[in-house]
Amino acid sequence: MNPKPTMNIKFVLLLLGLLAVKSWSQTETGSFTNSTVSVIPDGSLVGVMEQVNVSGLGGSISNVQVTLDITGGFNGDLYAYLVDPTGQLVVLLNRPGVTGSNPFGYGDSGMTITLDGLATNNIHDYASGGSGTYSLIGTTWAADGVM
Repeated sequence: MNPKPTMNIKFVLLLLGLLAVKSWSQTETGSFTNSTVSVIPDGSLVGVMEQVNVSGLGGSISNVQVTLDITGGFNGDLYAYLVDPTGQLVVLLNRPGVTGSNPFGYGDSGMTITLDGLATNNIHDYASGGSGTYSLIGTTWAADGVM
């Protein structure tokens, strides 16, 4: 039996709530951390919800980075997203590896990755190269583009 997966959002740069703020001529960055370790319930449609409040920044958003530290579970079951204060949803993970020919997704377990708005390799297809040389430890990926 697989242990229950846990998720620890180590570093989150959530700037989605600032989309409506007018552009400033200065560059601002910020780090917002939630180090709470949460067990992801198996078979639950609700899952886990973690909230990180973002404040003290202004201007327009040019990039968002989210680092996820997930242990255990079945990666093909994972679904994660961000929601801004207006309710706009941005998908980070959408059952990696799920395709028409693979309805269960990737069967490996866990990851410690950074999802970066400027990255080019989509996390949804991390194992599709066939070589098995992908890494889910300390690597950077583009958020899941599969809806």
